[in-house]
Amino acid sequence: MYFLKLPWLLLVTLWRHGVPATLAVIYDVVVRRRMAPGIRFPHESPSNASAYLPLLKFRPRISIIMPVYNSRWLAQASDTVLKQSYDNLELVLVDDCSTDPQTLSELQQLSQQEKVILLKTDKNLGISGATNLGLARASGEFIGFMDHDDLLHHDALALLVRALNQGVTADVFFTDEARMDQRGFVNALMRKSLPSLDLLLSCNAVLHFCVVSRQALERLGQ
Repeated sequence: MYFLKLPWLLLVTLWRHGVPATLAVIYDVVVRRRMAPGIRFPHESPSNASAYLPLLKFRPRISIIMPVYNSRWLAQASDTVLKQSYDNLELVLVDDCSTDPQTLSELQQLSQQEKVILLKTDKNLGISGATNLGLARASGEFIGFMDHDDLLHHDALALLVRALNQGVTADVFFTDEARMDQRGFVNALMRKSLPSLDLLLSCNAVLHFCVVSRQALERLGQ
């Protein structure tokens, strides 16, 4: 039954991610993971957005706020930020009283990197409190909000900055999501709607990945 679905999965991948990603899926699914129940999300596959980087006139700094508490995925999540094709960024990690030795070790290693700022809370503040602590320290003109188990596409910030250079003046930017299992296979896709007041008042219709201009955040306050 799975192989009957494979042509459709390949067509979807070709449409959304292009030929290189489709060839990678063919190799990974058919050769390496023959009976895998889904397709891998090619978050490392480049898009054409990176080709525009030398032409960008407006290159704002983007701060990514990431609260951390005993994370199994910290290294992978941070890696997708630090390897963005758009490099005018900083990663603000807020350790919310983690106790896991591996998490603490990874935080210490990450703190040695130039683009990483590591903050530690005195007591467990939860996601909101840790995020606000990171926001107070961030220096970027735009603030991205990300969990420690999220992954970003290699060109996520490049796509954002390209939109800004094309004249988009929105205060809030948000993306679709691909939900993955522990092996990296997509098991759900979340297509976000256009801004809807009803949805915003009834559920978290934005979630991740979300970027907000600093000016908008300052108008709202913390």
